[in-house]
Amino acid sequence: MSLNSDIDVLERLVSLLRIEQRHHATTSGLQMVHHDILDYLARCNHYSDMAQAVTEYLGLTKGTVSQSIKLLESKGYIEKRTDAKDARVQHLRMTDTGREYIWASDSKVRELFDGVVLSNPYGKIFGTVLNDILWQMQMRRDRQGFMQCSTCSHNRLQADGRFFCGLTSEELTTEDTQKICREHEFAA
Repeated sequence: MSLNSDIDVLERLVSLLRIEQRHHATTSGLQMVHHDILDYLARCNHYSDMAQAVTEYLGLTKGTVSQSIKLLESKGYIEKRTDAKDARVQHLRMTDTGREYIWASDSKVRELFDGVVLSNPYGKIFGTVLNDILWQMQMRRDRQGFMQCSTCSHNRLQADGRFFCGLTSEELTTEDTQKICREHEFAA
């Protein structure tokens, strides 16, 4: 396959996913920007659940994110919580309604993949290839952040099996290490 046809295939795959997400958002009375914010909040860690991080991750304006957060808050999908260490920081947390919305949306997307089987060796390398492409594209744009904590150079596995963030000097749960982080840096 040529690069253009590879890009065409990738664009079509993304398009099929977005069609399912858009349908779910519309039938739930939301727009895609609202869906994208909820989807991001479902996947990010507690270092990355602030309005500024949403703005950076989605590449939207502060105004768009601010208005969308107000709407999602008024509809009961998210709530704001003040940071325990710094009262100036507001974290965005999904409510049960927000989590139910994302679960239903993800279920629709998973239905697209039901029955799709990648034969070996493709099944083993598919995720690695996608992550490598993402990493290379982000590096070209000087954007190291927003990758899974488990692949970060700051993530340290302690002798007792617990995880520790070398950047923030905080203990991490196993769940934390599976979330995306705006502070992510690849090991050199």
